[in-house]
Amino acid sequence: MKLLLDISAVQAPLSGIGRYSCELAAHLPRVEGIDSVLFVRGTGVDAHFDPAQLPRQRRDGGLRRWLKRLPGLRRGLSTYRRLKAGRVAESLDRFADHVYLSPNFSIPRFKGRSVATIHDLSVFRYPEFHPRDRVEHLQAEIRYSLANANHLLTDSHSVRDELLARFHLEPGRVSVAPLGVDSAYRPRPAHELRAPLAAHGLQAGRYVLTVGTIEPRKNLDALLDAHARLDAGLRRQYPLVIVGAYGWSSRAVLDRIRAAPAGEVIYLDYVPESELPLIIGGAAMFCCASHYEGFGLPVLEAFSSGVPVVCADNSALSELAGGCALMWPGGDPESLAGLIARALEDGEWRERAVADGLARSGQYRWRNTAEAVAEALRGMVDR
Repeated sequence: MKLLLDISAVQAPLSGIGRYSCELAAHLPRVEGIDSVLFVRGTGVDAHFDPAQLPRQRRDGGLRRWLKRLPGLRRGLSTYRRLKAGRVAESLDRFADHVYLSPNFSIPRFKGRSVATIHDLSVFRYPEFHPRDRVEHLQAEIRYSLANANHLLTDSHSVRDELLARFHLEPGRVSVAPLGVDSAYRPRPAHELRAPLAAHGLQAGRYVLTVGTIEPRKNLDALLDAHARLDAGLRRQYPLVIVGAYGWSSRAVLDRIRAAPAGEVIYLDYVPESELPLIIGGAAMFCCASHYEGFGLPVLEAFSSGVPVVCADNSALSELAGGCALMWPGGDPESLAGLIARALEDGEWRERAVADGLARSGQYRWRNTAEAVAEALRGMVDR
């Protein structure tokens, strides 16, 4: 089987979809039955992929938000996207004997067979958690993929079930390929963590951690409320550390972080990939209070690092973390505070949680992801 793999999302700093794309690029060429992989970025097609040479992501979000307010520009952006899509389709015409694999939600017009990855349906389930233009664009891209892709991939059974129920798809058209966890996420001795954590003003085993873009879907308000309800001594001993770039509608949360009592909430912004395993590995516990996730990779990374987890009991998080974490049903920050306190203070539970999390994370490796993707592609080709 000959593949065209879209690596457009592989830009520094890597997003979650960028990481997924990068891992597929590294592992798919070594999977049995994959004869060749060509890498697609825009209108360019290349036989080689070097993960050490990543293009930089353009940091022009503020400018683009300002431009979108200009009269007629939204219409102009739609026209530009159509023209660009046409150029991409033309550049791929000679590869119609390949299977086009998109690690992102969208596929181009393509004469051969194509596969799209639908990571989540948050723009349909919770459009209020996204800017309007993102909702309109992603809903259109997903609908196009559902109508035109020969096969679909999801990261979790939860999202697959959502797809089948919402869009009444043929079950055989959708396969699950769970994400993996990098070997850099592992339990680490204190001496290995001391210096890198000190550079951020942190001490190993002395903070509550959450990781994710600062945006409404991540439900950081509930986590801030819960942490503020801990006993004063516990708050000071275990400050809340927030790692993640600021996203859409993040100003109110950032204002709350800045207004928190000194030393109780620490915001590190975006952290380089090389440092994140150390910061996760040094946490006393990890908390994910998100309203909705298509997988929940930071939770898996915490498990793999030997860090106990408190997790929202919803969406794919229930599938990933159930039985290994303290699960929060949502709604009441007081109950979340109680779970955080237990995760910090209940030594017997912590010991079990570390063992269970390590066992769970051992089932998720990026090579397994690539093999699951390849198996889905073979099934599509054989039909």
